[in-house]
Amino acid sequence: MTFDSEESTFSPSRLLLDNWLQSQLPASLIRILKNISPLNTAKGCIVASPSTSNPDYFYHWVRDSALTMSLISRLYEAGVAQQSKTRKTQYLEDLIWDYAHFSRQNQLTENRSGGLGEPKFNVDGSAFNGDWGRPQNDGPALRAATLIHFAKTYLSHNGSIEIVKSRLYHPSLPANSVIKADLEYISHNWETYSFELWEEVSALSHFYTLSMQLVALQLGTDFALMLNDPGAAKFYNEVAQKIGKVLWKKHLNPNSKYIQASVDVNGGFPKKYSNLDVSVLLAANHYHVFNPNSQDVDPCSNATIETALELARRMKKLYPINLKNSDDKSLHIVPIAPAIGRYTEDEYDGISGNSKGNPWILATASYSELMYICVSKWSELSELPSEAIVFANEMSKIVNGKIGNNGDLNEIFELADAFLQRIRYHTLDDKNLSEQIDRISGNMRGAIELTWSHASLVTASWQRNIAHLKIKNMK
Repeated sequence: MTFDSEESTFSPSRLLLDNWLQSQLPASLIRILKNISPLNTAKGCIVASPSTSNPDYFYHWVRDSALTMSLISRLYEAGVAQQSKTRKTQYLEDLIWDYAHFSRQNQLTENRSGGLGEPKFNVDGSAFNGDWGRPQNDGPALRAATLIHFAKTYLSHNGSIEIVKSRLYHPSLPANSVIKADLEYISHNWETYSFELWEEVSALSHFYTLSMQLVALQLGTDFALMLNDPGAAKFYNEVAQKIGKVLWKKHLNPNSKYIQASVDVNGGFPKKYSNLDVSVLLAANHYHVFNPNSQDVDPCSNATIETALELARRMKKLYPINLKNSDDKSLHIVPIAPAIGRYTEDEYDGISGNSKGNPWILATASYSELMYICVSKWSELSELPSEAIVFANEMSKIVNGKIGNNGDLNEIFELADAFLQRIRYHTLDDKNLSEQIDRISGNMRGAIELTWSHASLVTASWQRNIAHLKIKNMK
């Protein structure tokens, strides 16, 4: 397992991507920050996009905002780890406290879900009363995990435990603090019907939702002990163990190689016949970020890899831009992966729900992030496991362009880069990352400056940096 750092440094494709990321990442971070508490919104509100029509995404989604603040929390962690508090780290900390306060107000606001599973709120914090796919139970889990990460970072750098108890987690029941309320909600509602992260399918069990509930309760167990709440810690751990047993038993169908996205479906759009969905990869990535030392939802397991490969094969054939690029020999100078959508039966085109779906920025970036994570994990082994070799060989057949066929970590890294190259190829000089890429023209489509799109590129690039350093330091 070798990685020629000198060769990679002067690789034309690597240099092209490095240069683009150097200009795009600062722009993406600025766009993310602009979508946090923008003008005429409540403090702590994070809008999914500044777009107010065709489509109107000017709302605070619980899920999207939690993922955004997870990124902010990690920026805060990196900042305070390097030095004592600065204006920058204080600014980031204030953003998170505002978000925590706004989230607690969301929890206390009457809504049509009748509980904490309400998926989105108006930007002033009032309830959104329109028809929607509700409840959605991944949001409370992501919010709890994000705020637990922040709280632990804050406390580890001389933060006040009394402030944490008053603003984030207090042991009292009924729960009267934001993290405690979410953990209690998860623990008592994980076996109930809910809609998945795409807000389209109602089922008893979604792989993404269960994975986020699992990691929230695992983190919540340790955090409850820190906050002298042993009874709650015991309860959260018991529920987490139940979820862990159910997760793979329900979602890994022995008659199919890939992980099933939703099980025991009872409503929503009856069109996802394959049950093959990029949300599985997102689940693995997000679980890893929150709990990197656990293997319970492993980005690099055989099942996750088979899911990624099967979806990529189908996506490559699905979108005209992927087929067009296969014939464009000029693009083969730089290896470029197929653009990835949510699932093959998707009918949402960014504006209408009765059309043909497109590739998504966050879905395409999820492949890069997952593969970088695996490169980092496999770099610590004495030899590559069989699933890594399979991943490299099969993905090299899917990606357009010449990549060394060595089946080594350098090849897997280049294959991961190829998915970011796809995003680079469709991004204009204005740095906008919309929700989708038009399946025919290749232009950005749907909600402009989607917060989650920018965040997905940033988090993938972070994993890229980690993977590069891991391989570079291999003996």
